[in-house]
Amino acid sequence: MKLLRITAKGLPLFKDEFDICFYAQQRINEESKLSLHNLFGNVYLNTANGIIGINASGKTSILKLINFVFEMVNNQPINHIKTKDVLGDSKNVLINTYFYSEEGKIYLLETHITSEKNSDNSIKYKIVYETLWSKNVSTSTIRKSLLVFDKSNNKQERSSNEEYLPDDVSIIIAHNKRINDHINIVNFMGYTNFNILTFFNGIPIEVIQYLDPTIEYINYDSNNQNSLIHLKFFNKDEIILNNPLSLCDYLSSGTIKGMLFTLSISVLKDGGVLIVDEIENHFNKEIVSTLIRFFMNTNINTKGGMLIFTTHYPELLDIFEKNILLEYKKLINSQHRQRRIALSFLGSGILVLIITLLLTFLWKDGGVLKEVIAYILDVIVYVVMWEAVTILVVDSRERNFKIKNAIKRFNKITFSKMEK
Repeated sequence: MKLLRITAKGLPLFKDEFDICFYAQQRINEESKLSLHNLFGNVYLNTANGIIGINASGKTSILKLINFVFEMVNNQPINHIKTKDVLGDSKNVLINTYFYSEEGKIYLLETHITSEKNSDNSIKYKIVYETLWSKNVSTSTIRKSLLVFDKSNNKQERSSNEEYLPDDVSIIIAHNKRINDHINIVNFMGYTNFNILTFFNGIPIEVIQYLDPTIEYINYDSNNQNSLIHLKFFNKDEIILNNPLSLCDYLSSGTIKGMLFTLSISVLKDGGVLIVDEIENHFNKEIVSTLIRFFMNTNINTKGGMLIFTTHYPELLDIFEKNILLEYKKLINSQHRQRRIALSFLGSGILVLIITLLLTFLWKDGGVLKEVIAYILDVIVYVVMWEAVTILVVDSRERNFKIKNAIKRFNKITFSKMEK
């Protein structure tokens, strides 16, 4: 199964419809084909997908939703998915998932999700309605109509009489069981701010020494009642540890996370998906570049494994050919716009304050008129300064609301391909 596109409506963190495409929608030249995975005909999958943005611009929320959809179509009950919090407390979420199956069909899964509060105030989600559309594809299928479904296509609906299907499990479970379809999902979002290595054996020594050339070996002794870690540096005595957390005292966070990235081997091997938040976190550019190039190399990534990651640094664009990188355009600029508006309010307030002070000291005999004008200027200073402080200190959602009222517009949230 290869996901082609995800759209979603009704999510509290997204003002407009969420829409992301994983296949190349433009004309593909011969050079670009070397870094894309061919599904069929002239349809190619982007195997490396990056989301670039500044802090608090919504990158992690995008990854959470993508991971949620991958887990849902992988038979996971939605209440057991770790990133389900992206649904919030919305009562009406519609998620459309388009995917390609190795049997030569394209599917559209329409999933309607609602939420309800439990007695302990926790939120429980359930699928209230669901439809699975399918159609055959051929080498002559054009991209323009690739994801268009009509009444002539096969349609399977979720039935309330399906007593053996839990209300938080998608009907796609029957399809996956019929054709034995499964996605290997490796989610590194939980490791963004933590450096814990929970496995050791099976990591090639070449990878370990690439990350840290001073390491001679690292082994895990599971035969001992108290499991031990054997770590040895060249020309040093062996170090024995009984707690994985102790590795942080001897290895850099980059080395630890680099060894975690060996799990990407399984994704490349069977065509799964690797999801990474802040891929540059604790890594130098060369290591990040190597990982991305593995996924963009059709000789290595023969099964079409996907890498989906976020980053703060546009320098990573240098790695990509055109048509590969996704940019969330609106969110990249949102905080800059907020700061500009706040500073504009602040500057206006300071200017009016100076005028008020000059009026007080230079206009000696103004009488009532002077007092009225001074009062009006004081009110303006208070309102403008308060607005500036509010924009600068409130949380991002309130901040966006203030900006909406101030400039009367928001750019529509869109995805677009970024050229090199």
